[in-house]
Amino acid sequence: MRYLPLISIAVLLVGCGGSDHSWWPLAVGSKWTYITKTGLNSSVEVFEVRAKVPVAGQSGFEIVSNGGPSRLVWHRGELLANRLAGTNFVPAMPIYTPGKRTWKGVVESVGGRKTATATIETVDAEFVEATLKLPARKCTVTVEMDKTTRTLTYLYVRNRGLVQHEEFSAMKLNRSLILTKGPEGSPR
Repeated sequence: MRYLPLISIAVLLVGCGGSDHSWWPLAVGSKWTYITKTGLNSSVEVFEVRAKVPVAGQSGFEIVSNGGPSRLVWHRGELLANRLAGTNFVPAMPIYTPGKRTWKGVVESVGGRKTATATIETVDAEFVEATLKLPARKCTVTVEMDKTTRTLTYLYVRNRGLVQHEEFSAMKLNRSLILTKGPEGSPR
């Protein structure tokens, strides 16, 4: 596995406590546009919620991006991912949880099928946009697999969703995303 993509995104999406999904409001037709940086290369990447799909026995969402489809669901205040781009998680792994928790399961990717553990922690944060300081939530997902550690950070702003993402391996920044536009295409 080259890297654990976001929602790659997903991909990753976030909510606050309880059933508050406003930290990443998902609806079919919603789109977010990001500048993606990988090493010295940068490109534009669009995340689009294309369809409702089953995820972890619930009605979730499929998000399509350059990295491939991701499948996410909000369930009991957590955002669960059973697929992030080309990576599957069995059982679905929380990519947002109020507070802190752990996960143990199997990660399936091009590199094969491997047992993994993760620590997921969300804290209050700020996002600075121009001269504004916006309340945000920072979710850190630390995945241990094959004697390596990958750290994924996600910064979410209420009613906008994911505004920034960084992925580290061996303390090296592998990939980053920064929101340039969105959400579009659905009611806020």
